[in-house]
Amino acid sequence: MPKKKYISPKVTKFNSIDQLPAHLHSVASQMLAEQSKFVVRIDEQRRYVSVPEEFASLLGYSSDEIIGLTIDDLTPEGMVDVDSIFREFLRSGKREGFWLFTSRDGRRLLVTYRAKKENSTIEAEYVPLFLAA
Repeated sequence: MPKKKYISPKVTKFNSIDQLPAHLHSVASQMLAEQSKFVVRIDEQRRYVSVPEEFASLLGYSSDEIIGLTIDDLTPEGMVDVDSIFREFLRSGKREGFWLFTSRDGRRLLVTYRAKKENSTIEAEYVPLFLAA
């Protein structure tokens, strides 16, 4: 069976799951069981320290190219307030929601994420949902 490609509608600025269109919630929950999960590790300066090669390739990079980049480097400019979200995460030690990445060639990748802080490292699980052209 060929893999399905999902194209997302234009996603505007969001700060929480509740701000996404309602139809994404049901689609996301239906797709979660079908999707791969990628575990990445990030330091407290928001730099990637460990990235699976398979996830990096979704963004058009190798894992070596992403290691050392920050979350900000792969997030569309003006999409979210990364500083506020990250500060809140560091206070609580855990967070989950949706995140939008920009690939090397400008495509957008929407993922769900679940992150937790372990000492000085953050472990985040990404589940890709949509890849927009």
